Amino acid sequence: MESNLSTCVPRVDRWLGLSSNMIIMACGGLTYTYAVYSGHLKNVLHYTQEQTDDVGAAKDFGSVLGLLSGFFYNFYPPWITICIGAFLHLFGYSMVWMTLIGAVSPSFWLLCMYFTLGVGGDAYIDTGCIITTLESFGDHRGTAMGVLKAQVGLSGAMFVLIYEVFIEPDVDQFILLVALAPSIAGFALAFLTRPFPPENQDEDDEDIRQRFRLTYGVLITLGIFLMVVITIRAFFHSGRPVLAFFLTIMIVLASIMFTLPLIRRPVDFISSYIGWDDTDDVDEGIRLKEYSRRRSRYKKKPFRPELEDIHEGEESAGLKSSSDVESDDDIVVFGGGKPETFSTEKPPEPSLLSSLLGIDFWLITIVVMVGGGTGLAIINNFAQIGQALGDGQVDVYVGLISVWSCFGRLLGGYGSDYLLKRGYPRPLCLLLAQLLMSSCCLLLSTGWVPFLYVGSCMVGMAYGSHWSIQPPILAEVFGLQHFASLYKINSCAAPIGAYLLSTKVVGVLYDKEAAVYRSQALTHVAENTCLGTQCFGPSLLVLAFLCFLSAIMTFWFMVRTRPFYTQQQPSSPNRLHSVQVD
Repeated sequence: MESNLSTCVPRVDRWLGLSSNMIIMACGGLTYTYAVYSGHLKNVLHYTQEQTDDVGAAKDFGSVLGLLSGFFYNFYPPWITICIGAFLHLFGYSMVWMTLIGAVSPSFWLLCMYFTLGVGGDAYIDTGCIITTLESFGDHRGTAMGVLKAQVGLSGAMFVLIYEVFIEPDVDQFILLVALAPSIAGFALAFLTRPFPPENQDEDDEDIRQRFRLTYGVLITLGIFLMVVITIRAFFHSGRPVLAFFLTIMIVLASIMFTLPLIRRPVDFISSYIGWDDTDDVDEGIRLKEYSRRRSRYKKKPFRPELEDIHEGEESAGLKSSSDVESDDDIVVFGGGKPETFSTEKPPEPSLLSSLLGIDFWLITIVVMVGGGTGLAIINNFAQIGQALGDGQVDVYVGLISVWSCFGRLLGGYGSDYLLKRGYPRPLCLLLAQLLMSSCCLLLSTGWVPFLYVGSCMVGMAYGSHWSIQPPILAEVFGLQHFASLYKINSCAAPIGAYLLSTKVVGVLYDKEAAVYRSQALTHVAENTCLGTQCFGPSLLVLAFLCFLSAIMTFWFMVRTRPFYTQQQPSSPNRLHSVQVD
């Protein structure tokens, strides 16, 4: 009886950290709901469309503030990075809310700064959640990234449903919700956002498989459910009681999704209707009471992988990540292959300066700039693309992009892990994402309205997959010691690319086509108005070409890093170096 009670004591382990990070990240996609209140902001503050677009651009550039979060993470515990981000988000969006209700009257550029600070806080929160998860789940990096990043993809659709049930049409209260939800989640769960020591992690591969697969299953179910709700809202008039029913189902699915990672062998648990296993789970994790007594043991250490013991056999190697395999003890073989010495010293990781000066880092940065920037440019202009083609189902397109962004993050994370374990380098998935984005641009350039629905799904999947493939590649190729700084520098490439592609490609070509359309119109048309395939067709063809060039650069990056991934295959638990002797 005493043993049974001990297994029920709450434990702090990497699964509790993952579940906490999932909840935090589920509030992290509210910055993508700008379309919900941009019209209200424009009307209340009497802004022009150009000023409204500038505010949106300032919001996207907030991620640049996340550059400093990497340095904070390297020198302070993760909860400090999370709390800084939660405070910045709360301050920035609270000032936006106070501006719209008339409590303060900032200048235009000061309001842009408030948006920048709010989104910059989200970048701090993202840093803490992503890096702690990468360090805790070194054996399943891509899969864990898929779970986390999928929350961001779904959060916009989830909170829009909450808005329609409880708040609509009070847009000011929705902005207050945007200000409070991520901050409250960050402050409340910052203590659990930390990497957990390898010696306290479970080694049951079946347990890991069940937790991730069931979590993925519920995530996909939730995404499909939200897609069905979006479609019903678009084509049928649904009152608040019906939407409240949908919201209840959504909350139940989300609660199950957040709880599943905490259950050991959830398939066995659900099928047998029993509690925790009495023998296997007693030593897993850390009891909360013990954790508080030994908190000094888990203070933030420099972000680098721990030295692992020598692992023998195929099964133990299968549980290790690609970077963990690199750090295993090297077997040095002389002549005939007889092992003579074992090196217990880890190979040095590249310094921050050497990584920044190397061509590999800038190759993947340009790839993210073009691929991620193209995705953002299309997402920001999708409403105008639909209007130019005479279709006004903007809500449907935005919802489809959000849901398929979630699916792309899941597929990019799990798929890259799946291919990696079968001998393929992870950058192959990034190459496929570039090709998918290029194909999407070509499809949309045809101007056929049914392709808008397919294109919204494709752009969501291609854009979302970037954010679950990119972090594991950076961690594996450039190491973990300076990962925080490299990750934030690389992530800033997407908004910069979106700004350049939106203004210098899509915007310029659209204005040129709009001028031609007005000159040929038989009746008077509004300024900057353009109807027809020619409005966005040329710019989409240019984006398709740029994405194809980005795919070529991704292939180059994959070839350059192929030897690294060949050495890191999980089928080889220890790297074997053959040394010739005279």
